[in-house]
Amino acid sequence: MYQIKFRKISCKRFICFSIYVLLLLPGQPGYAQIPLFSWSDPFKAKGDSRFAGSKDSSLYVLQSKGNNEVVVRQFSPGLRLNDERMMSFGTSDHPAQFLLSFVSDTGLVHFQYLFDNKKDSVILSMGSIAVSSMKAGPTSFVQAFYSSDRSKLLVCNFYFHRKTKIVDRDFVVLSTKTSELLYSGTFSYNYTLETTDAIQVDNLGNAYFQNISYQRTGSKFSGKSKGIHSIRVFSPAGASANFTISFPGKYVPGIDIIQEDKDAVYIAGLSYDEDVMASRTSSADLFLYRLDPAGLYYTDSVFTTVNGLYPEGKLKAEDRLAYTIRHIYESQSGELVLVAEQYQQTISQYLKKEMYNDIACIRLNKDKDSGTAVRIPKLQFDFDNPSILSTFIDDKVFLLYNDLQENLSATGETVKYVANKNDKNGLFLVTIGKDNKYNKELLYGYDSGKPMPIILSSSIIHDRTILLCSDGQVGLLKFVNQ
Repeated sequence: MYQIKFRKISCKRFICFSIYVLLLLPGQPGYAQIPLFSWSDPFKAKGDSRFAGSKDSSLYVLQSKGNNEVVVRQFSPGLRLNDERMMSFGTSDHPAQFLLSFVSDTGLVHFQYLFDNKKDSVILSMGSIAVSSMKAGPTSFVQAFYSSDRSKLLVCNFYFHRKTKIVDRDFVVLSTKTSELLYSGTFSYNYTLETTDAIQVDNLGNAYFQNISYQRTGSKFSGKSKGIHSIRVFSPAGASANFTISFPGKYVPGIDIIQEDKDAVYIAGLSYDEDVMASRTSSADLFLYRLDPAGLYYTDSVFTTVNGLYPEGKLKAEDRLAYTIRHIYESQSGELVLVAEQYQQTISQYLKKEMYNDIACIRLNKDKDSGTAVRIPKLQFDFDNPSILSTFIDDKVFLLYNDLQENLSATGETVKYVANKNDKNGLFLVTIGKDNKYNKELLYGYDSGKPMPIILSSSIIHDRTILLCSDGQVGLLKFVNQ
């Protein structure tokens, strides 16, 4: 799982300026949005690329060459390659592994980690400077998560005690602006009683860890409806909070922690009747709590039934997949717009993977007491995480994903799923208007020779600009007014 200023110029200001200068088009609402593509020259080497950030009108993109080598490329706003260099990490005696890179005030910072088996620890470092250490063992692994504005970075481990079935989670939170370690923490839980799920960090540096536990009756679990979700929150000031979510008689498959641009944090999800297959309805109950990240308390909550999430009538197993909420946007009129995607989990002892299916867009009115939903069949059903990118412009949602070209007019009744990256042959754009009606279009087919973006590696760097990463190129998709 990846979640990746001289005179200081923020990324947002830079992108706004570059769009204005290069395209000379005003960004006023009321116009149709036209997607325009630009691509870099192809790279000599193939491989996964990721956006690291921007500084002084330059875009930094990294291409991983394994656990200890990475190619750093610096691009102009027009995607002209200004610099390219190979970075190596670790030696045969100290085999450090590359984790990620980010742009700070002082330049590009490379983050790496090194397992020290003698001390049962993993050492985190930026370049040659040690940052912190965490517990480690044969089953440990390290994860990293950015806040929504990329100003904070959460790095945590998973350390499993086989004999006691206890999991330790050590974590650190850093400022990507100053490269400063803001704070560190740790907590433990029993793996046989709890399973870890969502992990997040917000723009203030609060760290969120969500777990679900099940009550037991004798030696057996009492059922999914008895699941209790717990969200632990830790703040840079040393404060902490714990939020518990449980609805008697309801099944809550998962909870999402989402941050919007205005720094508010949402804890949201969908709940279902215990016997969801018997009800045969297209509805589910949406719950949403708005959290003040500075005070660590709820400021608002929503609980409402949403129709249209599933087809009516006799349902197949794939029709009743739960939804994960990807994004929450606030419209100019005060409505909340939620972008969700169906998922199916496969869980091993240490890892969880999710397969994704249909998309849903849910609009809550400004009073948040009712909502409408539109379901968009997406016949891509694989482990891409995430498998969609979305942005919000002038109260419209724009969704980007890969699929088969022949699925352009698919309704979901005649299903042809794509379960392999090599089978996808077209880039799709779905536009969802204020009335929740959508339009799906094929931007281009890959048989044209144009690159296939890797959605997992691509990034929203501005609401009108998306950095697209393919196996051998990077591109910019800009939404401009017609």
